[in-house]
Amino acid sequence: MNRALVIACLSLGLLSPAARAEDANRYEVVVVPAAGMTADNKTETLLVDRQTGKTWVLTTEFDATTFTPKDTSWVPLHFKVEPADNSKPFLPPN
Repeated sequence: MNRALVIACLSLGLLSPAARAEDANRYEVVVVPAAGMTADNKTETLLVDRQTGKTWVLTTEFDATTFTPKDTSWVPLHFKVEPADNSKPFLPPN
């Protein structure tokens, strides 16, 4: 019984680094130009989950009196899907 427990613990211990390696490639942090901004070098930080396709944007709340950051959090980013236009077929660039 003790040997079975030791073998089970050892096999689970050997499997855990492989699971962590898969999770390391699951998320990607991307810095992109902010939408609607001028050329002031404003950027947004996005977190993309490659497995589910969900995207979050990093937002920071500032104190109104001192203009210091109060809270930083990841907020889900929802994309608006545009309907297909039949008069303009999708063609790859030449």
